[in-house]
Amino acid sequence: MCGANAATTLPWRPSRRFIPTIPLADLVPTAAHLPLPWIMGYDVEPMVTLETKRRILKSAAEQQWLVVFEHDAETPWGRVVHDGKGYGLGEAR
Repeated sequence: MCGANAATTLPWRPSRRFIPTIPLADLVPTAAHLPLPWIMGYDVEPMVTLETKRRILKSAAEQQWLVVFEHDAETPWGRVVHDGKGYGLGEAR
């Protein structure tokens, strides 16, 4: 899918009972990586990552998922917003 190796996966289980939450792992390791072109330099398939990121962030913004930034020391989670130009951080912790 994306990231440092081809076996990177994002665990996701939709639920009507709980807030939809998704850990973004290496796809979006920190809140600073939310803009689409920000992909880690050691990503093994950056074009696949770009398309995956576009699809995941679109869903996250539209459906108001809580996203987890596993590598961000200052912003552990938040919600993604789209301002018409790109993706950014809306509500954050």
